[in-house]
Formats: sequence, structure tokens, C-alpha cells
Amino acid sequence: DVVAAIADSSAVFSVNGYGVKSGEAISQPLDVGENMMRTRVFAQSGAYTDYIITVTRAKSPDATLADIGINTPGTIDKPFNNDSLNYEYHVASTENVFRIKPVTNNNGATIRINGDAVDPNLGYSYSFLRFTVREPIVVVITSQDSSSVKMFTINAVRDFSSNAYMANLQLFGDIPLTPAFDKNIYNYTATISDSTRSSTFIIQESEDKNAEVRINYVPQTWKSYAAVPLNSGENVFSISVRAQDGTQNLYTLRVARALGATASLSGLVLSGNNGNYSNVINVYADTVYSVKAPNSVATLYVNAYANDTGAEVKINGNLFNEQTSPAVSLNLGDNRFDIEIKSADGSAIRKYTLHVNRVPFADVTLASLKVSKGIISPLFSPATSTYTVPMGSSDTTITVTPVAVDPTATITVGINTISNANPSASQHLNSGNNTVNIRVTAADGITTKLYSVRPNVPSAANANLYNILLSKGSVSPVFTAANTTYSAAVSYATSTIDIHPLSLEKAAIIKVNGNTLDSTHIAAGQNLIVGDNIFTIIVKASDVSSVIKTYTLTINRAAP
Repeated sequence: DVVAAIADSSAVFSVNGYGVKSGEAISQPLDVGENMMRTRVFAQSGAYTDYIITVTRAKSPDATLADIGINTPGTIDKPFNNDSLNYEYHVASTENVFRIKPVTNNNGATIRINGDAVDPNLGYSYSFLRFTVREPIVVVITSQDSSSVKMFTINAVRDFSSNAYMANLQLFGDIPLTPAFDKNIYNYTATISDSTRSSTFIIQESEDKNAEVRINYVPQTWKSYAAVPLNSGENVFSISVRAQDGTQNLYTLRVARALGATASLSGLVLSGNNGNYSNVINVYADTVYSVKAPNSVATLYVNAYANDTGAEVKINGNLFNEQTSPAVSLNLGDNRFDIEIKSADGSAIRKYTLHVNRVPFADVTLASLKVSKGIISPLFSPATSTYTVPMGSSDTTITVTPVAVDPTATITVGINTISNANPSASQHLNSGNNTVNIRVTAADGITTKLYSVRPNVPSAANANLYNILLSKGSVSPVFTAANTTYSAAVSYATSTIDIHPLSLEKAAIIKVNGNTLDSTHIAAGQNLIVGDNIFTIIVKASDVSSVIKTYTLTINRAAP
């Protein structure tokens, strides 16, 4: 409250624009921090005098709650009290969300729940975890002046069901179970007389819709149809039910499907060379199949699959088992595999023949690999298949020129076939890492080798060179991105030389011994004395860039 006493009873005054009588109190709201109150006194003559009062209101140290504000139906173990920091709150097992909207005694206090900042007008919602009985909800109140913190922990306890029983279990098509379903009986059998049926549906429903049901470890939605495969003979299905509190029951259903009379091949899968070779053969009505295998495949796994998984499969007289059947050594030329399928009921047998032609050795290496700009790293070697190429920031295309050792080989760059030793079409480059794939295929059509060139276009300009060309001789060692020091040797007859630094950036500024080169970047007619001649090459990424790199070239001119 503000009260003013005026010396001249004829004068009038106001506080922050509100007229007040002498000796009267007027209430003024206070915000946290400075509050300015202007009192103006008017004399009868019209003259006035201002008095300024500044009241500083301190931040509140209050970190208490007026109400914990739990909005989820349930029961708390004791009435809320600011002096009690731990609570247990029981909710029904059907509740999936815990809602809370704490009310602070001071509006300036802040609220965090489980580490998240909370708007006091909106509150906080927490989604319960499945099959978790007790989950802590931690409410932290920090006073306006940060001097006081109170932490309340509410252990939300869901009263979980222990019901792990099935309410219904049956096979699609009213196929009867033996015995008839009873939730307290856990083992059942059924028979399907149709030998051609390859799948069926298990219809399941748990008594508690919140329980988890799995069929052969696969989770199912409540009261759903689960598609399951059927093979000849016995098929075993495990149906597990897990209640919310962790209680589990396991039901087992054994379905005997009539043995199939089908003896046919559904597919052939070949693999070898430590996983580097594979071939999936599509099987139709034919009984004879022929494929080629690269020379590098010295041993081969042959996997043969029958249309009826209950049928017996033999390869070269040996029973086939995907897990245990050994690899077979391949000879050069034709390798024959006799495959026999015997139906599950033994009534039918069908024979197939597979010919695998292991081709002679073919050289699919490159003799050389060049790029239109930049230098590949590491230096090219026929045995090395992956290279990187630093580029300029403005580069958008590159071409590659691969030369195959075998001139009869076919070379593809990307999806396009090119002639041996000819440059490819321009390959588009994006900012960052790019990949240009080069595949060499032998005349046999089966032996291949893949090379990859990976140009990198930086987002910012750089000051790198990718080569230094000389009008006489060449630099040593071979130019690489990492090296900045080079040398060269010329005869006595060479008294001048042209030096041509090749920069990755088109806009680079290059100086040779202090002289700025024009846009051709050629330092022409550099005089040479007998002995060592040192040239300092300074590259600046652009005229507005601060990125600079220095190279040193020493050219030795021989004595007469």
C-alpha cells in the first residue's frame, strides 16, 4: 500500500495515474524485480512535483505444492503433504497412461517430471511400460529464486492380472482338436487329411486381452487368426500366454498333415567361394539345368528344395540337409549333380540333373585406371579395387578411363558398357561422397571383378593440387595428395622450363616464387641455373578464401 500525506491541504495527488486523497492508502500490484511508483502532487496553481518510489520484490524461495494433482483413477497410500516425499499410487491394470498436473503454491516455481519440463497449465502424461508392475514418477519443484528444490516420488503400481489362460484355441475350417479345448489342458492334437494344404490358421484368444500371446515365438494380436505353414507329417506349434504379472502358460498343438504324394523340385541355390558366389536357379517343368560357375569357385554347396518340405531329397545319392550337407569340389568343365525327390508318402519319385560348368581362369583385372581430374588414392594396382579421388568444391562431373588386361573383356561403368581404354560418359557428382562402379566381365560371361572410384566433392573450397606438370621431365615421387615436396632433374641443355600446377579448384589463385599465374596456371619460361633451382608454389583456394597450401619443387639442372 502507498500512503501520501500532503503539506498543503488544497493540493491533490495521484499514484501511477490514480487520484488519491491525502492520508489514504492505495494498493499497488508488485511483480518480481523492480516496480516503479510515480506519485505526482498538484498545487492549486497547476504546478506539480513528481516523487518516484522504486520497490524491488525478491524472487520467491517457495518450492511447495498446493496439490500433487494426480488425474489417473486410483488410490494413494496417504494424503499428500509437502513434508512427505514418497508415495505409492495403485491403478487398475487396464490403465495405460499416468496423468498428473501438480499445482505450485508460487506461480514462479518450475516443474520437471521424469526430467521433462512441464507446463503447469497442461500437466504431464506418462505411458506405462508393458509388463512393468512398479514405475516411478519423479516430480521436481524448483523455487523461483532457485534456492529451494523439492523432489516427490510417486511409485505408480498397476494391479496386474495373473491370468495366463486361453479362452479359445482352434484350427481354421472347424478341424477338431483332441481333446476338446479346455483352458486347463495344455496339449492337443489335430489331423488334416488334405496332403496338398501348405498352410492353415490358428485361431487364438486369451482370457485377458492384455496378456501376451505368441505362436512359435511370434507375437499375436488378441483374438486373431495366425497363418502358419504346414508340412507333411507332424507340425508342432507352441502357444505361450504371458499374463501382465509375468505368469506364463504354454499350450502345444500337434497337427498331423497327411503325407504328400508330390515329388517335385521347387528351387536350387548354389553358393561357394566363401560366400562370394551365389546363384539362385528358377525351377520350372524341366528336369535338366545347366549353369556356369567362375573359375574361383573351387568348392560348391548345392541346396535342393522340394515343393513338399516333407519329401525326401537326395543329391548324388546322399540325403540333403541344409545344415549338414558338405561342400562339393568342382573340377574344371562339367560337374554333374543327380537330384532325386521322393514324395513324403513314398508313392512318387522324380529325378533331376544339374550341370555346373566351372570355367577356365580368365583375367578380369585392370591394367590401368585414370580419372579426368584429380588423382586416385592409393596409387593404382590391379589387385586394389577401391580408390578415393579428392575433388574441387565446384566439380559436378568426372570421367574414368579403365584399361582391361584382357582386351576381350567387357567393361561397364555404372550401367553403360564402354570400349576398352576409352573414357566413360560424364558421371554426375553430388556434394560429399560419390561412387563410380567399374565392372570387368570376362568373355565367359561369368567371371567378373568390381572396381570402385569414390570422388569426394567438399562443401568448402580447398587449396590442393592434383599434379605438377613440367615441359621437360616429370616430378618425383609420383604426385600424391598427401605429399607437398617434389623434385625433378633436367639436362644442361634445358635452360628454361614451364611449370604447370593443376589445382582442384577452378578459381584457385596460384603463385610460383611470388608471381601470380594467370587463369591457365602455367609458369612459363622459368630460368634454370646449373644445380638446384627451388620453386615455391603457393595455392590459395580462391581470391576471397583464407585457405592456403604451399608446395616445394626442386629442379636440378645438370652441369655441362
